[in-house]
Amino acid sequence: MRSLGVVAATDLEAEVLLRRLGVSHVRTLRGKAFHLCGETLRSAVVVCVSGVGKVNAAHGTALLIEHFEPERVVSLGVAGAYPSAGLGLSDLVVVEREVYGDEGLLTSRGFVPLAQLGWQVVPGGECRTDEGFALRVPDALKGWRFRGTSVTVSSCTGTLERARYFEETYAALCENMEGAAVAHVGVACGVSVTELRGISNVIEDRAIAPLSRKDVREAAERVQEFFLDAFL
Repeated sequence: MRSLGVVAATDLEAEVLLRRLGVSHVRTLRGKAFHLCGETLRSAVVVCVSGVGKVNAAHGTALLIEHFEPERVVSLGVAGAYPSAGLGLSDLVVVEREVYGDEGLLTSRGFVPLAQLGWQVVPGGECRTDEGFALRVPDALKGWRFRGTSVTVSSCTGTLERARYFEETYAALCENMEGAAVAHVGVACGVSVTELRGISNVIEDRAIAPLSRKDVREAAERVQEFFLDAFL
């Protein structure tokens, strides 16, 4: 049976999938849970709840590919929209390109990406940090209204100034904390990656406070429902 891998950072970003698909078995590898689902579907689905951030996402994706050998991987979760993107809460983004937003050198004159320092993201490969990772967009989603670039960051953006820098520098719609890492491992392993994001917030000057739990949940649920309808 064909196998499809899904990487989600948190339980919230995977719970609709697990409930709708049904979990036949949970396998734990190096501290990460891999849920085997969808035995009655055309494709078996393995859902990895990786943990938040680039290292967790890369670790989970590498284990997923090594142990379950999916034909393709889908990176699924929420994202913050940049202010000029025209996105609202729970809108869906089909990501065509993922870029590392803060891998490089920060100077008094501004940020310098790794590529401008002569370093490659994938050793021996052609991928540069400013070019990013091209993702697989299924034919049925190529006409989706909101599709484009997402930026992967280590620190969520909480100022309009920084948000405008990212959206102007990379012509980006939104940001997240895992997407480029999943795409990076996919390139390294020769497995195609698709990414879908639900908008949990529109970036603004923020106080030190969590995002609305209601808005995050609604965005997470909507992107999971969209994935189930579009892929299975």
